[in-house]
Amino acid sequence: REWTVETRDRVTQLGKLGERIFVALLLGTVFLQLGNEQREADARTGLLFIGIMNFSFGASAGIPEIMMKKKVYIQQESSGYYRGYAFFIAQQLIFIPFQLLQIFVFCVIMYPLAGLEGGIFSDHFWFYMFTMFLCVLISYTWALFLCGISPNATLALALFPVTMILKLLLCGYMIRPDDIPVYWKWLFYIDFFTYAFRGVMLNEFLDLQLTCAGSELVPESSVEDFNTPPPDGFGGAQTCPFTSGQEYLI
Repeated sequence: REWTVETRDRVTQLGKLGERIFVALLLGTVFLQLGNEQREADARTGLLFIGIMNFSFGASAGIPEIMMKKKVYIQQESSGYYRGYAFFIAQQLIFIPFQLLQIFVFCVIMYPLAGLEGGIFSDHFWFYMFTMFLCVLISYTWALFLCGISPNATLALALFPVTMILKLLLCGYMIRPDDIPVYWKWLFYIDFFTYAFRGVMLNEFLDLQLTCAGSELVPESSVEDFNTPPPDGFGGAQTCPFTSGQEYLI
């Protein structure tokens, strides 16, 4: 029944696919062909985080529909038509194929436009796509949970962004893990986005070689003792702070 409902609603499905295409083009053109210079490593990191955030918050769009189904579910479950786990499994099974298609289209457009590691259809590409899919799946599961404990869609829609923002704040991008207050550490360790962000960062930077523009070399030529021979000065020598993605991650 759920499959029939979803496949007949072509306008909604095409609208969701169109949204993914638009966001992919937007991100791909804003972060167009990122190079290997050190300054662009930060841009790569930002793009990876925005991707996780975009897919995670996208699950909130399904909350009104879930709440509409909840009324029918309560009536049918109380009448013994099916159990709660059957409803949950059905929702996930119907959700998966549509999301896989949308995520695949998104990655096919955005990944090569941004020039991310490995290029389209590489191992890096498939790992990134799989991680984005897990982000969507877990976010949708969280939306189902909030709908289950909320009496109406208004409360569920209010709780979803608050809880998602908290988890995204503590995933390691906004604040360094070592700087997270001790009373929030537990959430950092159980937060899926912590591991999703780590995964895409390792996927992107582990094999990446970085270069430096002249302005990124250290020390600057204007510093005192720049031309003074070692060990008292730098002897006019400059170096690139990071020459590999592994050094950047450290």
